[in-house]
Amino acid sequence: EQDYTMRCGDIDVFSSDSAALVRALTEMGYRQSKAPFLYEVGEYSKGAIEIDVHSYFPVYSYSESLLSANLTPDSHPDIWRQSYRMHQHKISYDNLRSNAYRSRAINTEGITVPDPNMLAIILCSHAFLNYTNMWSISHREKAYVRLGEIADLFDLAAHPAFRSAKFLSLVKQFSAKDAVEWAASVASSLFGRNPLPVPSSVRLDDELPEGRFPRCLWWDFWINLPSGTDELLQRWWLPMGALSTRLGANTLAAVQGCTGRYSTVSTETTMRLRRLLTLAADEAPIPLELEVSRSERGVRINLQVMTALKGDTNRVRVDFGHAASEWIHADSQSRQSLVGAPATVSFIDRGAEYRLMMEFPWNILGQSVRTIREIPLLVGVAKQSHSDELIASTLIPLNISFES
Repeated sequence: EQDYTMRCGDIDVFSSDSAALVRALTEMGYRQSKAPFLYEVGEYSKGAIEIDVHSYFPVYSYSESLLSANLTPDSHPDIWRQSYRMHQHKISYDNLRSNAYRSRAINTEGITVPDPNMLAIILCSHAFLNYTNMWSISHREKAYVRLGEIADLFDLAAHPAFRSAKFLSLVKQFSAKDAVEWAASVASSLFGRNPLPVPSSVRLDDELPEGRFPRCLWWDFWINLPSGTDELLQRWWLPMGALSTRLGANTLAAVQGCTGRYSTVSTETTMRLRRLLTLAADEAPIPLELEVSRSERGVRINLQVMTALKGDTNRVRVDFGHAASEWIHADSQSRQSLVGAPATVSFIDRGAEYRLMMEFPWNILGQSVRTIREIPLLVGVAKQSHSDELIASTLIPLNISFES
């Protein structure tokens, strides 16, 4: 019905035969604009129309160990060991088909979409994932919470076909409790009303309940952070200065524009990095040395990682908050790529170790060499197996202090 038309930027399409769907889109003139990633078979575009082909839709929930963990940085000085992951449940094509609504409106007659109960689950899960995933680069320019998605929840809950009992049965079936309670809390904070049939103690303009909805910094590293109404609606929402301070960042003094060399392990020629996050199962952090410097061109990070590339996928992340880049080396194809903000990259493989230089221009950082005094950032190094299992990971919060 026209009264319940939703707002969206692209179209998510499911099929019992994704390959046949892709062939049909190609024959209609659509071209692949994004490669497959996780649950997306690919994005296909024609003009201003974007269609995401999905193999399933994920519903994420916190593990018991994650919810019960103490994720306050002050409780974990120096080396913070942790390793938590969310659980994932899949909404399949068959699940959607059995909870579908066939449109009878003039312009959309015959088009099948999820019914209001299932669609509310999907909206909650989609928005919840955007919120928890702090390290997403592509979402930085968007607000944590899209008011349109929360407004859609009010419309869906008022739809004649919405049934509280059915909705709650889907919440249980797909373990969507965390996502739905998060959405109810956000709606209550922003609008003073909760459209969903789940309890929420949040009132208008309240922060979200402390410790209830942890957020992921990178891979398996998590933190509890306060979330106020203003922050939820901001674009470029990752204030790296406040985050690095909360994490207890290593402060590196740059003398004549260079910090000198620091290391995650003790050596005779480097200074030791005091504060870092590493996996709980790691006996020691990933052994590496780093140096940060500045020039007329920008900020340069030099890394020497003392592990062999082997046949694994190796990742290096540099995150300034408003801009971030991730360098990826897939050794099975000896292929390098850079995702995110542009940077000049230099790479040397020395067998037992590799060296990487990443230089970020001042216009990316939004500052100039003449005015900059401090640069807060996160530097992460990770290694994955062929099956994408995380083998090792280390995340280093830094605050680079330059001379006047």
